[in-house]
Amino acid sequence: MDPNHCFSDDDRIASRRQLMRLGMSPLDLTEGVRAGQLLRVRRDRYALPSTAPAILEAVRVGGVLSCISAADFHGIWVPDEPSTHIAMAHQASRMRSPGNRFVPLSLDNRDGCELHWWPLVEPGAASLHSVSVVDSLVHIIRCRPRTIAVAALDSALFEKKIACSGLERIFAAVPAKFAP
Repeated sequence: MDPNHCFSDDDRIASRRQLMRLGMSPLDLTEGVRAGQLLRVRRDRYALPSTAPAILEAVRVGGVLSCISAADFHGIWVPDEPSTHIAMAHQASRMRSPGNRFVPLSLDNRDGCELHWWPLVEPGAASLHSVSVVDSLVHIIRCRPRTIAVAALDSALFEKKIACSGLERIFAAVPAKFAP
């Protein structure tokens, strides 16, 4: 079975359960990985070979894209940055190196990835590979310089990724020192 029909533009990562619900068998998954049609990114997480490297790194570590990495994915202007920003759940375990799912994560093999352990404003809006637009903006405000945060917020408003009324919710989720 061809795994390409199981992924949409929004769903870059699929769980084993999702793929099996769409008609793939365990044998199809194994054969897809062996044939190079599927990547086993992490236990129970699969992707197509064309998936962006930042998404693969985030999922392989055990989190999802966050901050400027997620904003870029959502079509919000942010400056180019070589590191991948990853949101981690507080109970995250079995974290792996961004380059190899068999190697446990350590300070020596992070490959420039920045981990964010902050709670999410919209945890239900996160996908298997990225936080929501609102959460990406909250993390940018907390992580990046003020000028970049202002530019990202302006871009999100201009691109209609958030409404003006959404700014209140964003600033309510950050410490008071970041308030406008």
